[in-house]
Amino acid sequence: MSALNYVLPLKAPTPLPASGVDTVTFKVWKNTLIAHIQQDTNHHHFMPGGVYEQWRAADYGARIERLHNADSDRQTIDGKLERLGQAGHAAELARLLALRNAQLSKYITHIATLCHHTENDDVTNSSTSLNWIFDYLKKHYGLETKGANFMNIADHCFKAGTPYQTYYKQYRASFIDNLRKRGDVVKYRNDFVLTEDEKLSPSFENAIILWSLEKIDPRLPAKVKKSYGHQMHGDITLKDIQPVVFDNISLMLEELDQIQTVKSFSAEILEENPLINAVNVKNRQRSNFRGSISRGRGNARPGFNNRGAINTRSSLSSSKFCRICNLAGSGPQIYLSHEIGECGRLSQRDLDSIKNALVLNGLVNVTDDALPDTSYSSQPGWDDHEEDQSLNDHNQD
Repeated sequence: MSALNYVLPLKAPTPLPASGVDTVTFKVWKNTLIAHIQQDTNHHHFMPGGVYEQWRAADYGARIERLHNADSDRQTIDGKLERLGQAGHAAELARLLALRNAQLSKYITHIATLCHHTENDDVTNSSTSLNWIFDYLKKHYGLETKGANFMNIADHCFKAGTPYQTYYKQYRASFIDNLRKRGDVVKYRNDFVLTEDEKLSPSFENAIILWSLEKIDPRLPAKVKKSYGHQMHGDITLKDIQPVVFDNISLMLEELDQIQTVKSFSAEILEENPLINAVNVKNRQRSNFRGSISRGRGNARPGFNNRGAINTRSSLSSSKFCRICNLAGSGPQIYLSHEIGECGRLSQRDLDSIKNALVLNGLVNVTDDALPDTSYSSQPGWDDHEEDQSLNDHNQD
C-alpha cells in the first residue's frame, strides 16, 4: 500500500461510565467522538451544519421525513428528470430517502454504543440532533452550565498527586464551560441580550490562577507574592509567569513545610525547656534597654552608632537573634529569624548540657527563673567597651 493511500483510522473513545464524569473528561470524549464519526463521509449530512443536522425522534416514524433541497444527491436526481420520467424520478427519490434514513440510523447507533448502556435507549430513540445528545448527556452527568450548576465549580478540589498544571487547566475549563453564550439574557442588566459569546477577561484569567493556588494550598498565594512579586511589574501579570510558578510549586511547598517543621520543633523545645524560654525573654528585654540608650545619644541615625557603624544592639531591639546560626555562617535572614532557644541545631543533649552548666556554676538555681546579665554580654556583634561607655554617658546625663 502506498503512503498516499494509507489512512490512519482514529479509534473510538472509551464509552462513558455510569457516573463520575467531569467537564474535562466529557470534553475529551466529545472531541474524540466527533473526530471518530467524521471518518465516515456519509456522516457529514447529520453533523452540525449538515443538511440533515435535525431529525425526528423515532416515535414519529421515519426520522427524515423528506429529502432536503440542498441534498447534492437529490439535485443530481432532479437533473435526470426528463430521462427518468415522473415515475422513475419518484422511485429514485424514494430510494435516496430510504438510504438517508439508514445512514442516520447507523450514525445514531454508532454514537449510542459509546454512551453508557443506561443512556443507550434515550439516545437511540429520543435524540433529534447531535447537539441534543450532548445536552442530554451533560444534564445526566450534572455538567450543565446554567443556573445553580455554576456552583459546581466550588466542588472542583485539588487531589493529591494531580499535576499542578493539569489541575489549573481543569479548573480553568470549568469556568470556560460556564461562560454565557450569544443570545443569553442577563437579568441583572435589565434583561440585556448578549450579542456575542462571553470571553475570559485578563483580570478573570489572573483571578483563576490565584484561586487555583489557594485550592492547591492556602499558603501558596503569599509564597508566590514573596518569590515572584518582583517580576510582576508594568504589563507583566500573574498569567504571564503562570507556567514558571506552577512548575515550581513543589519546591515552594517543600520550603513552606520545612519552615513549619522548624517552628513546630522549636515550640516543643520551648515547652520542654522553660530555662531556654526565660533566656530569650531576658535577652529581648536587655536588648530593648540597650537600644533605647543608643538612640538617646547624640544625633546618630537609627540603627547606627556615633561612628557610623551598624548598631547591632539597635537591630536586636526589633529582631530575634540566634548565636549558633550566626557562628555557623548562616545569613542574616536565618540567624535573625529566631532565638537560640528556637534553633533546630540544638539537640536535647545540648539543652540539658547548657542547663547543667548554669546550675553547676551557680549562675541560676534549679527553681529560680532569674538569669544573670552576663549571659548577654557575649552576643556576637556587641562591643563591651562601647557598652560601658554608653552606660557612663547615660549616667552623666
